[in-house]
Amino acid sequence: DLLEQFGGHMYAAGLTMKLENVPLFIERFEEVVCRQIQESMLTPEIVIDAELKISDITPGFYKILKQFAPFGPGNMRPVFLTQELKDSGGTRTVGNDHLRISMRNGTGATVHGIGFGLAGYETLAKSELVDVCYCLEESEWNGERKIDLMVKDIKPHAVAVTF
Repeated sequence: DLLEQFGGHMYAAGLTMKLENVPLFIERFEEVVCRQIQESMLTPEIVIDAELKISDITPGFYKILKQFAPFGPGNMRPVFLTQELKDSGGTRTVGNDHLRISMRNGTGATVHGIGFGLAGYETLAKSELVDVCYCLEESEWNGERKIDLMVKDIKPHAVAVTF
């Protein structure tokens, strides 16, 4: 009864209401959410599609991965996990809240990436053996192409990770 118009689809919604109805709409909306939300819905979850070793991240693999595009609702970008990584000396906060990572595995192979909004993980990433989940992205700088990790999360390495 507060909305003038409304509509949308599974991934978007639009509505029109009078400005004076906004506070009451917020109140009613929060009441409905409080009645329907379950505790499990409050814990963010990342679905990992596959585990990769650093040696798996090659231009050939990325070329195959690009054939699955375009990515979006119904065909989300694959999320990968690499375990037992250690800072190789280049991990640092950049910008206001981003984490630039430079990690290596037990054989010394390195990988680089960025985690937007993950600057709070810098101490963890520098001090412990970690597991990193990410998407892959190709970047170009000064004519050189490379594959970077778009970091989604970093956790202390656990003995067993299930996905």
